[in-house]
Amino acid sequence: MAPSREEFLRALTDTNESLKHILETLRAAYTNDMKDDDLRIIFTTMNNFDPKASRIEELLDEINNSAYGQQVHQGNTNPEGWDQIKDKYEELRKLEEDMKQVFEQCLNTLGIKA
Repeated sequence: MAPSREEFLRALTDTNESLKHILETLRAAYTNDMKDDDLRIIFTTMNNFDPKASRIEELLDEINNSAYGQQVHQGNTNPEGWDQIKDKYEELRKLEEDMKQVFEQCLNTLGIKA
């Protein structure tokens, strides 16, 4: 079953906001005093996640540009086309959880609570 218009928009917004929050936290944590080992761990972790981050961006674009996404953004409370993007939406939700775990791992390396 398709999420409500509000749930759909909130999920897309939450994904963007989560990315921004975590990246801002990592940027704020970066200092010249960081241990080389910690930097290597973080860079390796982030590089390993990069293909998934690219996929998140692709999915957001595909979902937002889909007929369903366009109808939702135009205020339609009963949009059509959910079946065409359902799998992408579910993949996005899964990748978002993966992303949060990766960033939390980076923050833990730095001794920072997310």
